Amino acid sequence: MIHSPEGGCVLDHPDGAERALDALEQLTVLTAALEGLGPVAQRAVRHRIRRTAREGRR
Repeated sequence: MIHSPEGGCVLDHPDGAERALDALEQLTVLTAALEGLGPVAQRAVRHRIRRTAREGRR
């Protein structure tokens, strides 16, 4: 389920589905950009994402 910053499911809001699709499109662009990086840069990005995710769970 995708939640809005205000709480609740974004799909319950009139523009929620559009916002969800926009987010998926942004992830597609990000994925394509990451695939264009070399192996060392990809590893650095993965490390940063994992570290940021761990800090967010604290």
